[in-house]
Amino acid sequence: MEVYRISRAKYASKLAASGNAGRWNYRGQHVIYTTSSRALASLELLVHLSGQQLGTSFKITIIHVPDDLYVASLSKSNLPDGWNGLSNYTITQSLGAKWLSSGDSCVLKVPSSIVIHEYNYILNVHHADFDRLKIVGVEDYLYDPRLLDKMR
Repeated sequence: MEVYRISRAKYASKLAASGNAGRWNYRGQHVIYTTSSRALASLELLVHLSGQQLGTSFKITIIHVPDDLYVASLSKSNLPDGWNGLSNYTITQSLGAKWLSSGDSCVLKVPSSIVIHEYNYILNVHHADFDRLKIVGVEDYLYDPRLLDKMR
């Protein structure tokens, strides 16, 4: 399976995590957020950044996850109502922290809070299987400026 990450160009060629808090992790927990498609990665980026920050400084990293690697999964049917709300990060962060502490898998499949029938994949950089994940490509991130016009 391939997963996708859009990041600033200076981070695109390495699999590293900042430790910043996100929907599925607390501050200090080092995970990488990826998506099931370039399109979902674009939507995730647009939601989290202002249009003025977009430009040629972004790249798409394509990461290969071996087919025989176990991927844990959280189904939207197992999540409480409102899990995807802006003020409900504590719900999902505690679930992500539980997954991280279990050491169960290197990859966690979760529904996107933006398009809940699509999926994000959270990568645990401290898991023993993490070195099995490989960057197989880095592409320029090209976006249609009309997307930014709609956001303004």
